[in-house]
Amino acid sequence: MADNEPRSIVSLKDYVDARFSAIEKAMESTGFVLDRRLASMNEFREALHDQASRMPTRVELDASLAIVNAELRQLRDFRVALEAKASQQSVNIALALSLLGLLLSAVKLFSQ
Repeated sequence: MADNEPRSIVSLKDYVDARFSAIEKAMESTGFVLDRRLASMNEFREALHDQASRMPTRVELDASLAIVNAELRQLRDFRVALEAKASQQSVNIALALSLLGLLLSAVKLFSQ
C-alpha cells in the first residue's frame, strides 16, 4: 500500500464474517466439482458394468467351445470317410479297367 492511500478499518466481526462467507463459497464450489466428478465416475462404472454384462461367462464360453469342437470332430470324420470313399472308388475303377483289359486280351487271343 502506498502511504497516501487511506486505510480502511474493518471490525473483527466483519472480518470473520467475510472469511466464513469465503470459506462457505469455496466449500460449495468444491462440493459442486466433487459431485460432478463422482457423477462422471458413476457413468464410467455403469459403462463397465454394461460391458461386463454383455460378455459371456467362462461356463457359457466352455459350453459353446465344446459344441464347436464336437462339430469340428464330425467334419473331420466326414472328411476321412469321404477320402476313403474316393480311394475305394479309384480302386474299383482300376479293377474295372484291368478286367476290361483282360477280357479284350482273351477275346483277341481266342479270335485268332
